[in-house]
Amino acid sequence: MRQTGSRLSLRLATPTTTSGPRAWTLLNAASRRTGNCCCARNASRIRKARTQQLKTLRQLQFITRLSSDSSVKLTHNDLTGQSSEMMTALRQIYSGMEQMASGFFDTWKLFMLSPPFPAAASEYQLERVGPRYRLSYKEDSANVVTSMEKDFAIKEMRVSTPEFDSTIRPDFARTARGFVLNGYEADYQSQKPEETTHLKVHMDYQEVAGLQMLKKLNLMGTYGGSSFAIELAFGGCKVTKK
Repeated sequence: MRQTGSRLSLRLATPTTTSGPRAWTLLNAASRRTGNCCCARNASRIRKARTQQLKTLRQLQFITRLSSDSSVKLTHNDLTGQSSEMMTALRQIYSGMEQMASGFFDTWKLFMLSPPFPAAASEYQLERVGPRYRLSYKEDSANVVTSMEKDFAIKEMRVSTPEFDSTIRPDFARTARGFVLNGYEADYQSQKPEETTHLKVHMDYQEVAGLQMLKKLNLMGTYGGSSFAIELAFGGCKVTKK
């Protein structure tokens, strides 16, 4: 049993972008509002306001804790003394980070902490299709189809439900201790066109107490036609063994 924790800092890969997924669309809300107010006065004031607010955004730090039951908890530092516009933007960022962290770790845990296959005693269909294996099964209301190499490295996982269709294409590093998830591409399509998402994720690792821990996480893609790019750096990682 183990519990891991790390400090997570946020960096904007495209700091002047005002588009992104869900709450990230308001990432620079305070900057844009201040800029609009000052536009008629002086362009240099706009740049100064944006620079100051981007400095504020770069002070953000999040703490993520992965417990032995695979649950993830995300907390953050508080940036006091901000304007009401910036506080509104920060609340959106906190909410967006929680959504993003939840979605990322759900995918990461699927390939790193637990077997991404149905129980051996459950109902499934395994067949050979060309040089690969195809595994098909049902999980609640979802139909899952997994394509694998001969060494069972997953190349693609498709999940279809009445509400959405999603596809994940993971990329693994083969090591003496097994597969390590290097990154993945994902597509998500719901019944709402504005929620159409394409995501490309890459991660770097660091060894902490003999375990592979996240060091850097890069996410980029589109949400509803708007592009975004985010870089997360993990530092101060600790492992507690029980």
